[in-house]
Amino acid sequence: FMPQELAVSLWSLAKLDAILPASFIEAWCVAFSREDQKFEPQHLGMVAWAFGHWHASPPSVFWDAWTRAFVKLGDIALSPQTVSNCLWALGRLEYHPDSRVTAKLLQSFHDTVQEMTAQELANAFFGLAQIGQNPGPENFMLWTESVEKKLNVLNGHELANCIWALGKLHLRPSDEFLAKWYERYYSQASEFTAKHLALTLWALANLEIPLEPDFQKSWCASFVKLADSLPHDYLPMAVW
Repeated sequence: FMPQELAVSLWSLAKLDAILPASFIEAWCVAFSREDQKFEPQHLGMVAWAFGHWHASPPSVFWDAWTRAFVKLGDIALSPQTVSNCLWALGRLEYHPDSRVTAKLLQSFHDTVQEMTAQELANAFFGLAQIGQNPGPENFMLWTESVEKKLNVLNGHELANCIWALGKLHLRPSDEFLAKWYERYYSQASEFTAKHLALTLWALANLEIPLEPDFQKSWCASFVKLADSLPHDYLPMAVW
């Protein structure tokens, strides 16, 4: 298999939610490690996304090879989708990368954040928050400005991830951002799951943001309907 074929094959299997035996994953990772120096940026994003989608951390042979390949990219530019895929996957797998990988991802985030789609913005910031990586003042400003422009297309899952990431990183956005976030929340409240509701309330509390009366009513009404579906480990967030 050529590098592109290895990447596309794994990505396709993840997209199809295929359940793969450990022997296949091990064989794929060995093949990947033999070709790691030949992978292009988008391929590295695709394979990281695949493992993130499965929510299954690959063996160390993969991360070692992936890190080598990523560092070898040097000054090669990354696309917005690749940056988002990599950050989201690292966060989902709670994998803290090599400092050189982090540095390139943060610089690439800075260079591409204004070109990201709404979903890419939410996923990238979720990833940064999951690994506890503060993006820095300038990246934070660029991200909030970009999200503000796209809030009207964010769905419930993305809205929850955005506000949760801000709470996790203790980064309080502007009042204008919050006003627009609340406005979008009201139109998307029916899409929020019990988990999203818990994450959202926890974030607002962590940022010490006063709740709008209409939000309180909407949140409580939604939570009463969905409380039975809330995972037990999220209950403390809802009452914290």
